[in-house]
Amino acid sequence: LLFSLERRHLSPDAVSFGAVVNSLSSGGLWQRSLALELEACARGLRRSVVTCSAAAAACAEGHAWESALGILEVMCKSGPAPTSITLHAVLSACERANRWEAALALQREFGRAIGTNH
Repeated sequence: LLFSLERRHLSPDAVSFGAVVNSLSSGGLWQRSLALELEACARGLRRSVVTCSAAAAACAEGHAWESALGILEVMCKSGPAPTSITLHAVLSACERANRWEAALALQREFGRAIGTNH
């Protein structure tokens, strides 16, 4: 999709980047999904919560807990605000990588938002 747009001398926008990031994430290609999310940011495109959540979920599939936490950190600092879906994806990335300390810290910090009261 992105290559096709550029071949036609059209600039991909946040929506087209988001569609490809979501597609790559759904296909288990977490590294490509994350790289594309970073490229969109480098181009100055506005991040969407859907795209960020998809990239975090892709990180969970790849056990890339540090990358997932990085996505969450950027979202908290500069937006968009993470949703419970984003937080669950990051929590899942920590759990799948056996980073229980990070998962527990995340649960303590965002407990209400991810549906826990601990």
